[in-house]
Amino acid sequence: MASAAQNVSAVNLLAADSPDTVVARRTRVASLSITTAGSAGSVELKNGVGGTVLLKIVTTADSSMHDVVIPGDGILFDSEVYCTLTNVTSITLFYS
Repeated sequence: MASAAQNVSAVNLLAADSPDTVVARRTRVASLSITTAGSAGSVELKNGVGGTVLLKIVTTADSSMHDVVIPGDGILFDSEVYCTLTNVTSITLFYS
């Protein structure tokens, strides 16, 4: 039996708005697109403001877009998704 399809939503976070809560509920992150700012940086996703870091991606020193696809069912954030961008222009986060 095939599994039921899930609706996927997207949210964008700009560097000027970071750090911030990008999804304010329990959710699964499936993928993200990162636009880098020309120098090495990082994207850090926490399970809530003071929560555990569940994903940290270190970016290279270039100005380009990087797509990150998380395997399986994605990463479960049981509180909320709190994101900090360092030397990253923006991200688009896909979640369900």
